[in-house]
Amino acid sequence: MIAAMVLYLSTVIADNAPDREAVTAPALSGEAPSRLDGARAVAARSKRKRSARRKRPRASTAAPTVQAPAETPEETREEGGGGEHGDGEWNVEQLDFDEVETPDNEKDSLFAFDARLDLEHHEFVGRELGDRLDGRDNLEARLGMTFGTSAVFLRAEGDARKDFATPERDRVAFLEAYGNAELGPLSLRVGHQLTAWGATTLVVPGDIIDRIDYRDVVRPEKLASINARAALSLGRLRFELYALPRPTVHRVPFDVQTQLGGEPRAVPMSAEHIQGAARLVLSLPALDVSIAIANIYDHVPVVVVDHATLLARTSQRRLWAVVVDAETTLGKARFALDAVGFEPDDGNRAYGIAVAGIDYRTAQFSTDHSVHLFLEVEAARRASTQGPSGMLDPFRTPFARAVIGRVTYDIGEVSSTSAGVYVDLESGATAVNVTCELRIVTATHVRFGFDRLAGAPNTLFGRYRDDSRVFVELSALF
Repeated sequence: MIAAMVLYLSTVIADNAPDREAVTAPALSGEAPSRLDGARAVAARSKRKRSARRKRPRASTAAPTVQAPAETPEETREEGGGGEHGDGEWNVEQLDFDEVETPDNEKDSLFAFDARLDLEHHEFVGRELGDRLDGRDNLEARLGMTFGTSAVFLRAEGDARKDFATPERDRVAFLEAYGNAELGPLSLRVGHQLTAWGATTLVVPGDIIDRIDYRDVVRPEKLASINARAALSLGRLRFELYALPRPTVHRVPFDVQTQLGGEPRAVPMSAEHIQGAARLVLSLPALDVSIAIANIYDHVPVVVVDHATLLARTSQRRLWAVVVDAETTLGKARFALDAVGFEPDDGNRAYGIAVAGIDYRTAQFSTDHSVHLFLEVEAARRASTQGPSGMLDPFRTPFARAVIGRVTYDIGEVSSTSAGVYVDLESGATAVNVTCELRIVTATHVRFGFDRLAGAPNTLFGRYRDDSRVFVELSALF
């Protein structure tokens, strides 16, 4: 009954907050995943330590969502792979209280507020009239609250944003609102929340539950979804079941919306449109492996043309998806594999993406200096949708073969400088990011750098090459 009430309230919240982003997921930028910093602050204040298993929840999709968040203090930093797509990684991550160990003297109660203030400005280089992607010139404030106990708690986070460059991004909304309960090996989480799958870092194709806002392909944003997750942990095994009552679609760039005659809409929420997934996670001393199967609606819609009126509209198709990921470590090197395959129910051919990668962090030198290296290779069986729906295939499988790399140079908690590149091996299209982050005072950081896109106009990066930019961002945590 309680779970049903929380799920109903989450639906009401989502319906009254029109398609709001749940987390900032910079594609090639050096900014930290800002939505989660508040949750990290809660964890830091409570002095929790992350468990050894699954420190890196994931959050990317098949499209290029390479990210470079800056490092945070050691007690809340997530080392290694995407967490989605831990700090120091190019990915969206999610604080999972299921995976937090709480000291005995803190298990009785949990009550904390966290807040964040961001000021952001982007200056486009060579931008022309009719540019196709969102700008960024905004002031944003976020407030989160967590209360309950370590076994039963509620988490809510709201956001107010004013974007002076792109008013469509203005919002006052809940980003997440969910309840969590644990009873021995059983756990249940219900509400408007983020879900993170996958093992790789720079590109995480197996993270398929939540949708992405691609109105800016340089800085896509992961959006929370309404779902219920039940989990059973038995030693090294963890079994998870998911129910998703509300289908969702990715948000696409404005030029694509114009071709479609408007922003794509998801099928309505109803009993016949409920989606589901099951996932098995196995943690061994030298290897972590998970396999999942899901029956969901495609986040990328198909285009249907009415032959009588010649008008186009979008609709969703169901997919069967199988996701496999694995990761292991050897000394200071971490190896990861993430793969997903899709079988549409409309007769179009199956397609999929696989990413293999390695990351390596050097030992500290000169007291607190370190270097973190990332390299991943992507291979895909490209989606080949019949008819006008083909214009959306780049958001399903952007490249057949690609290489993604990044190097980060950290000086303790004072500064972090990173450079990354995403290269399409077939066309030569590239996306490059260079970011520097400096700590001004405690919990206040400034980030600056540039994003550069290049390639032929018929490629994903080349299509938006006029959107190369320099940026500066100021963030303060409270």
